[in-house]
Amino acid sequence: MNYDELRGRSELSAAKKEFEDLLSSRAWGQLMRVMQAQIDGLQQEILFSPITSPEKLYDLERKKGKLEGKLELEGTVQGILAEIEVNLKQAIERGVDDETA
Repeated sequence: MNYDELRGRSELSAAKKEFEDLLSSRAWGQLMRVMQAQIDGLQQEILFSPITSPEKLYDLERKKGKLEGKLELEGTVQGILAEIEVNLKQAIERGVDDETA
């Protein structure tokens, strides 16, 4: 779903609530704890693994990519929520409601 296309206040409010519910859910908290443990493990491996061969260097670069991907997850969800909040604020300022959207 493209959140830029949501114009009505009720649509934007519902989308915002869905993401707030996601971020405050137990499942999200559990997922973030698991992700943090994986991130910590990857960071340790990246920092302390000796590079003794081209294969080890390749493996290190692969781990860096995995780390970056894991770090992006929460940022992406937070970014979507921020975008929805901005769009909702703009809709309110313009006086857009569901009938005029």
